[in-house]
Amino acid sequence: MKKISYSEIPFEQLKKVGFEEKKFMGLGKSELERLLAGFLSQKLYELKVDDKSYQAKLSFERTATGVNLKLHPIRREIQNDFDLKISDIEKLKKFGYLSKYNQIYQLDRKTNEVLRVNLKDITIPKNINGIALSGKEIAQLKKGNVVKLKDSNVEIKLDLDNPKGFSSKAEWEKKQEMEYDRFAHDYVGGLKTDKNRAEFQNVVKRQSNTFKR
Repeated sequence: MKKISYSEIPFEQLKKVGFEEKKFMGLGKSELERLLAGFLSQKLYELKVDDKSYQAKLSFERTATGVNLKLHPIRREIQNDFDLKISDIEKLKKFGYLSKYNQIYQLDRKTNEVLRVNLKDITIPKNINGIALSGKEIAQLKKGNVVKLKDSNVEIKLDLDNPKGFSSKAEWEKKQEMEYDRFAHDYVGGLKTDKNRAEFQNVVKRQSNTFKR
């Protein structure tokens, strides 16, 4: 996605969920860069919608009519939005990553949302840390395999949640372990019951319609 400029940031939409311009611009350089590049926020935020507070990640979506705010609430279970097989869902739960049907699927363990990108839309740098990647190595990364950089002890892996497009194997495993632990202890943030989780989903739908008017 083309990088979002300051003038395109939907501040009115952000205000509706409790983010004034000053608060949003104070999120920090790395977080702002992620959001303006089209990635989900790294952190979960306390959002105020219809006088209720919920935790969710933020992202922006560019459409024909402009840039819209998207909310990504915590889900107790993975919702099979892409009609994957049960065995595929189990692989996502275990490994956090799946390459199938010319698509890459990655589990965001903070929200339990599945991210999906077409293989043809994935761009991997030909040079990482000053080391050139071969066509074979790039193909291996796109399959979800770990690639060891030549003449280095660094191993890397494709990461849809990283603006660079990849993470070191150590970074990936650490992130997966930390986020898995949160859900293993039944962490559901501000969405503590099925009732208020359903309420939030309805609010998100209403707000999405409002945003696009």
